[in-house]
Amino acid sequence: MFLNSIFQLIKRCLVFLLGTNKVVKPEDLPDSFFVGQPYVEDPIKIDCILEVNFVFPAVIDPTEFYLNKNKVIIQQRGSILQVHIYRRISGLLWRNISKSHLGEDFILPYIAKILPEVNRRLLELRYFKGHLLARTFSVMEAHSVFVIHQKKKARLLWPVSVKNFPPSETIAKENDEIYIRDYIDAMHSYFKNDFDECIRRVITSTENLFKIRKLRGFSGNNSFRSILFNNLNTQSFSGKIIAENMLFVYKLRNKIVHDKFRIKPSNGWICRKGIGTLNYLLQRLSRDAKMAHYVSSLAGQFLMLQDFLGERMDLDRLEEYAKHRDDPINPENIINNYADLDRSMFTSLQITEKEKSVVYRR
Repeated sequence: MFLNSIFQLIKRCLVFLLGTNKVVKPEDLPDSFFVGQPYVEDPIKIDCILEVNFVFPAVIDPTEFYLNKNKVIIQQRGSILQVHIYRRISGLLWRNISKSHLGEDFILPYIAKILPEVNRRLLELRYFKGHLLARTFSVMEAHSVFVIHQKKKARLLWPVSVKNFPPSETIAKENDEIYIRDYIDAMHSYFKNDFDECIRRVITSTENLFKIRKLRGFSGNNSFRSILFNNLNTQSFSGKIIAENMLFVYKLRNKIVHDKFRIKPSNGWICRKGIGTLNYLLQRLSRDAKMAHYVSSLAGQFLMLQDFLGERMDLDRLEEYAKHRDDPINPENIINNYADLDRSMFTSLQITEKEKSVVYRR
């Protein structure tokens, strides 16, 4: 509803010029719009192959599997690991990509959803066959990406480089604390799909924050849990979620370090929640306004890079959204006061009991 209201405002105020001297009047614009709508609503779907190539120092046997009804083939081409994903896409999307490179951002999520399973098989090569050079990959590390339809092959403008993020860059040096470095390293590990290391870094950052800021627990009890609950206002919904989330991530880290536990590649989402929780924890407990601002800027950069890698441009998810976008608003989602806002912001961050059981499932 809020986004549609913004769209209506834009509709009343702007006139878009499209094509050659063609004027589109405000009244000609649709009443609502969502990202990817032309591709979601495109009635023509075509069969294609998404080809992703990585430089791979190990050697893997050819393998084929199905994921979400899409066939995937992993094969070696010299020093190149080649992944072929067979799936249907919008015909309009194919035409836009092949003719003018438009819509390429919508291809990346198709690949990102498959890579966790590819990475799982690469880890099997490392651990079950003892190959020290077997490694995992993220979309960012692909050295070339193609969309193939029939006998035509369109290469995406990939990889690309990302400039520094000014809100972080301008204040980075004056906020160079060890727990901030661990926070940054946690995000870096996430983008490398190294989820175990990401979780370890989240907890290392938290423990270093406790140490540097000399935070203490209840009555001399300086356990991780005691320090958390003694320094956060757990009477608020947000404080309670931050504390409980971080306690779960701490237990998860201990299982990784001491119980040979490994996070499934398909459960990388738990790292996003861990990093999001750490963001709010650092802002609240760093006791430094400038530091909190820097932490917030890094969180903004993290979200921006997720967009850059296409995590929010998933046409499969957008198609599900389109089915329900006209559903009536749940009265529980209406924000009337600060408590409602607090609950609305942190409900999506909460690690539920169901999610915990999914993560722990071996």
